Amino acid sequence: MDGGPVAGLGDPTMAAALRSRTRLPVIAAPMFLISGPDLVIAACRAGIIGAFPATNARELSDLDGWCERITLEVSRSDAPWAMNLILHSTYQRTAAELERVARFQPPIVITALGSPRNALPVVHGYSGLVFADVVDLLQARKAVDPAPNVPSLMSRVRSPYAPAWGGLQRLLG
Repeated sequence: MDGGPVAGLGDPTMAAALRSRTRLPVIAAPMFLISGPDLVIAACRAGIIGAFPATNARELSDLDGWCERITLEVSRSDAPWAMNLILHSTYQRTAAELERVARFQPPIVITALGSPRNALPVVHGYSGLVFADVVDLLQARKAVDPAPNVPSLMSRVRSPYAPAWGGLQRLLG
């Protein structure tokens, strides 16, 4: 990334595009076993960011199909889409899912359950944005310490799928 990030929010061009393409500062949460391509596409067409957990695609070939469909059906005038990645050290699909991120280039990657450090070079390589979804102050510190250019989305409750979008509101505001 030439010139570096602005105020810790990644590429300023991507942040401006994000603001111009969304109607509200809202992300349709990446819900385990619920979110998929239909929800993501509908949310993006409605003007909010549509997101899904990569783990919802049970096979990597399914994930390829989901990403292909989303990239074909979400237009440049729609709100952007996001992929949620689990980055815990015990999760076995991390490398394969990061390969899909590099290939399909979701405009936003939401990381959970681990440091976003490994996702940063991949996502910032195509000027995407990385949000670290955290459930407590300890996770927030871990997300920010090794990766100062990642806005953390703190949750008010102990669920990674109910964040308080202060970081998103500042980005879109």
